[in-house]
Amino acid sequence: MDNAPIVAVLGIGGQQNGAIATAFANKGLRVRGIGRALAPPAGRSFLHDYRAVDPADHAGLAAALSGADVAVFTSPIDHRPGVRERLVDGFLAAASRAGVGRVVFNPAASIFEDRTHPVAKVLGALSDAVLAGPVPANVVEPTVYMDNLMAPWAVGGIVNDGVLAYPMPPEARVSYISHASLGAFVHAAAVTPIVGRRFKIGGPEALTGAQLAEVLSATLGRPVVYRRIPPAALAEGLNAAFGAPAGDDIAALYTTMETQPDVMRRDPSGWKELGVAPEPFAVWARRQAWPSPS
Repeated sequence: MDNAPIVAVLGIGGQQNGAIATAFANKGLRVRGIGRALAPPAGRSFLHDYRAVDPADHAGLAAALSGADVAVFTSPIDHRPGVRERLVDGFLAAASRAGVGRVVFNPAASIFEDRTHPVAKVLGALSDAVLAGPVPANVVEPTVYMDNLMAPWAVGGIVNDGVLAYPMPPEARVSYISHASLGAFVHAAAVTPIVGRRFKIGGPEALTGAQLAEVLSATLGRPVVYRRIPPAALAEGLNAAFGAPAGDDIAALYTTMETQPDVMRRDPSGWKELGVAPEPFAVWARRQAWPSPS
C-alpha cells in the first residue's frame, strides 16, 4: 500500500467525488482528498491523506497535487460566467506544475454534440481544454445519476406519495448511471493506456420514466408512477438554490430532450475498452436504504 499510486480527488466532500475516491481506494490506490474545508468530510476514513486548499490558489493547489500520479476534477455546479473555465485552467496549470501523470475530468453532465445548449457549450469547451492541456487526460461524460432519486426533493415523493417526479420528458430513454458506476469508470479512465479520449458513459439500459417507476414499484412493494416536473418549475427551484442562470440552463437541457428524446441514451460499445460493467437500475434500487413512509 505504501508504494501504491496516489490519486488526488478534488472536491472530496461531494457525493460524486466520494464515490470516485471510494472506487480508487477499493482498487488499492492511495487517495488524497483535496477540499476547501480545513478538515476532511465525515465518511472518508479511507483517505490516505487530505489537503485543504482554495482551488483558486494555483500555487497552493500545485503543492497539494505534488506527488500525485493521477488527479481527478469534477465540474462544480456553478453557472456564473467564466467561473468553471478559470477553475479548470487553474487545475490544469497546477497539475502540470506538480508533475501529475494523468488527469481525468468529469463534466458531471452530458455534452450535446451540437453544443448549442448553454451547458453543452461550456462543458464541451472545458473538455476540449482538458484534452488539449499539458497533462495526458481522459474525459468521462455521464448521463443522469440514479442517486438523484435519493435526494430530498425526490425520495419523499417516491416513498410517501408513490410519485417519481423528474423533469425528463416521458418518452425520453435515458441510460441512467449510478455514482458507484461513475467511480468505476473514472478509475478505468485513469489506468487505461488510452489517453486523449471522451468516454460517453452511462448505465447498461435506456429507461423511460415509466420504466423507472415500474422498477421502483417492484423494489418498494407498492405502486409508484412517473410524473414530469415542468421545466419552468425546475428552473425556478434551481435558481433559488444555486442562483441564476443555473436553473434556466439546466431546465433548457430537459426542454431540448422534447425533440431529442434519445440524446442521453448510450451505446455500451462507446466504453467497452474500459472494461466496466455498470450496474442496472434495479440493482442500484435494491441496495438503497429507502426511508419508511412518513
